[in-house]
Amino acid sequence: DELVVAIAKMRAGYRCEVKGCATPIFFTSIGFRYCEVHHVIPLSEGGSDSIENVVCLCALHHREIHHGVNASALRKQ
Repeated sequence: DELVVAIAKMRAGYRCEVKGCATPIFFTSIGFRYCEVHHVIPLSEGGSDSIENVVCLCALHHREIHHGVNASALRKQ
C-alpha cells in the first residue's frame, strides 16, 4: 500500500530502523532519501499491509533480513 510506505518512511525519517545501523543515507535521482519498507510478518504468511507491520531498512539490511546469516536476529529486533 503506497500510503503505508509513505507513512513508514516519514515515521522512520527515511532511515534504517535497525538499531545501530551505520549505512550512509543516499539520495535518489529526484532528491529523496532512499530506504526500503519491509513487512515484519510477510503478507504470504498472513501479515497485514499496515503501518504496524512494516519497518524501514537500508538496502543492505533488507537483503540481509531475507538472505543473510543474521536474518533471524534481525527479525527478532
